[in-house]
Amino acid sequence: MKTINHSMTSAFIICLICLLPMHKPAMAAPFNLQGKPRPLINKNDDYKRLMGLTAGVGAIETEDNKQQGRLVYANAYMFWFNFSIEYQDFDDRSMTNTYTGLGLGRYLQIQYGYGDEGYLMRARSEFEVIGKFTVFIARERYRDKPAFDNYSAGIGYNF
Repeated sequence: MKTINHSMTSAFIICLICLLPMHKPAMAAPFNLQGKPRPLINKNDDYKRLMGLTAGVGAIETEDNKQQGRLVYANAYMFWFNFSIEYQDFDDRSMTNTYTGLGLGRYLQIQYGYGDEGYLMRARSEFEVIGKFTVFIARERYRDKPAFDNYSAGIGYNF
């Protein structure tokens, strides 16, 4: 039985090695008007919008409006994947959270994180305003401490 599984795995890997170099890039149009294939994503502009690093500052407020604070963040994103670190400072406490998640560039991100107060989920969205300056909004929910659930908004710079 182990020989069959090993040989099937080997055959699958050999097929992948042979077939992967044969793929063609995705094209935006099924037919070509000028005789040249048109790529699905323009590498000069669209790649920059879906890959990058943003850093900035913002304001944060708990869901019950009892506490307000400030935050500093860095957010790296690459197509469908994103990673973030954020420092939040309230009057009576401060905490650091790290996140990883899925989404579409920086435009829509669903992140799962861990920080000083435990595990949390975050929905985040960021848009360009002027040049490379961005505006973001976010909503966090802590798994074990609902008193820390919050909303945040702020500005950043896309590197």
